[in-house]
Amino acid sequence: MPLVASGPLQVELRLGKSHCAVKGCAEEQVAYNSYYSVADYPVTKILREPVYVEVHILGRTDPNIVLVLNGCWATASPNPYSSRQWDLLVNGCPYTDDRYLTKLVPVNGTSGLAYPTHYRRFVFKMFTFVDETAKAPLHETIYIHCSTAVCLPSAQDSCEPQCFRRRREAASEEGPSRTSVVSSGEVIFTRVR
Repeated sequence: MPLVASGPLQVELRLGKSHCAVKGCAEEQVAYNSYYSVADYPVTKILREPVYVEVHILGRTDPNIVLVLNGCWATASPNPYSSRQWDLLVNGCPYTDDRYLTKLVPVNGTSGLAYPTHYRRFVFKMFTFVDETAKAPLHETIYIHCSTAVCLPSAQDSCEPQCFRRRREAASEEGPSRTSVVSSGEVIFTRVR
């Protein structure tokens, strides 16, 4: 994967907050029309409620570059490297060992964005870390993190994740060497709204 290294990569991770107000509305499309601001955190979600995530490049206008999500994961603390983690995306693809599979949301020319290749979106169901012995919520707070890079497409590499290949092929690929990690604010699991 050819990397573009023309300065620091600035990316933003934000959570979509729109909800359908009319019957027949496609919530996945409406969810990315507005976003939680810093003042809205902590965000509260009910167990298994969709969490709409968007990661995008800031301050770049090159239509040829592509944002790559190497991996996205959740932790129980704001530290992206804390030991308690749950993978959401691995090599840009939904983590296959998750029963509630994360779903990639396509961003293309019909999205209305000036540079759709600068954006990645996905949705997962709200969860909480659980104490295996007590079978009770261990941490009711999660933080979302993504490792990102910028890719320059070529004839050999479209920079798009290849999510339905055999594991051996996907595991043998060498990932980008220069990455940036971006994180969300606090998202709290709640039993009622």
